[in-house]
This record gives sequence, C-alpha cells and structure tokens, in this order.
Amino acid sequence: MTKAFKRRDLPTSMTADEFKAAIKVRPTKLLRKGNSKLKKTNFQVFTLPAHHAMIVQDNELVQMKTCNSAGACAGFCFAQMGTYQFKNSMVAHARNLQYIIDAPFDFADQVISEVKNKRKVPTVRIHDAGDFFNKAYRDLWFNIARSCSEATFYIYTKEVHMFKDAQSKNLVPENFHIVFSLGGKQDHLVDLDNDRHSRVFESLEDCEAEGYVLSSNDDSNAANPQIKKLGLVFHAPAEGKKSFAQVESELVA
Repeated sequence: MTKAFKRRDLPTSMTADEFKAAIKVRPTKLLRKGNSKLKKTNFQVFTLPAHHAMIVQDNELVQMKTCNSAGACAGFCFAQMGTYQFKNSMVAHARNLQYIIDAPFDFADQVISEVKNKRKVPTVRIHDAGDFFNKAYRDLWFNIARSCSEATFYIYTKEVHMFKDAQSKNLVPENFHIVFSLGGKQDHLVDLDNDRHSRVFESLEDCEAEGYVLSSNDDSNAANPQIKKLGLVFHAPAEGKKSFAQVESELVA
C-alpha cells in the first residue's frame, strides 16, 4: 500500500521521555479558534491527533488510533502534514488525547466551563483532526452538549455506524449536528439522498455540478443542519503532488 506522504510519530527534536513528560501535562485551554477556515466563522474547535498518536500507558509510549474508519482520506489528510507536524502542535494534540484517556470527566468539566465562560454563545467544531475512537468518548461529548444547550456543536465523522446507532436510539442532543464524511470504510452506510454528508471533489466545478454546497473556505455550512450535501475541494499534499483519484486508488486497492 502506497501512502501519499510520510508522517512522524514523535517530534524530531524531542526524545521519547521528553514527549511522555510533555503530553502528561493537562492542557490549560481546550477550545481554540482553529485553522484559517474556522477563523473566518469565529467558531471554536477541539482537536485530536489525526489518524493515530503516541500516548502514555503504564509509563510506556504506545500507539493509539484516533480515526478507526479512515479510508482513502488517510493518504491526503491535511491534519497529518504542515504545521500539524510541528513539535508544538504534536504535543498539544497528543496532550488533549492523553487528558481524555486519563481523566475523561475532568476533561468534560473543563470543556463545559470554557463554553459557558465565552462572552458569546459559541459554535464548537469537535475535531478538525481525529475522530470518535469509541462510544464512551462519543457519549462524553453528548453529555457536554446537553450541559451547554445554548451552544451549537457539530462534527465531521467517518464513524457512520456509531452515530447512526445513536440516532436510532434518540441519543443525539438537539444542538449536536452530524456530517458523515465520505472517504472512509463505512461509506456504504451513508444514504446520499437523506444523510448529511461531505464529499471531496477535484475541483469547484465538479462540486457544483454534483449539487454540493462548497465548504472548503467557510465551515458555517457544516453547522447548519438544513444543508445536507457539503463539498470540499481536494488540495494535493506537497509530497508527490498526486491527484485525489491516484491517492484514493492506491489506498483502497
């Protein structure tokens, strides 16, 4: 299997012991303004490492997957390149994940406190990298959303079965909006006519021709539950400069 680029598990300028010590420190702030696309909306964002990360278990570094249902997207995910691979970003994102693993209820209390202390009621994107790695973590965010009923929470996720199961049991809070992100292992579970979903296109023209609303430059459409079809335009990673079709065919072959 060919990958479109390489990513590091640890920052090149840190030893394993230094990284272990750094990510065990609890974050002082969990919600941030996010990337340039999210800054345009003034949304808040919470971030995990993309696809997988090193965390501390029994005082040893072990690898943990954060995107269990990633498929073709794993080969061109923006959150596995550029500034996301800088030391400060790698530490900060792994620190968030470590906090959830070590003290999930403390984590939830801190998110709730940050949301309620905002001067304006926020809209929160859960993950501009990473995904819901198990149901307990999903339910943690459901409880956060219920505790912050005036705020809006939204997600892109490839964990289609996990969230369809929650929808069927009426577990999803009213202020929690779901977008299924195509390009994963569970695409066959997405109803393209009725489920809110996003799809990656090679060009704006392709996106518009298929009747999707462009969301590459402004994420406000994702927080609007009335918009069902969200389009994202593919940007090739610096390494290899492969097309979306090339990356997809290599990763699903």
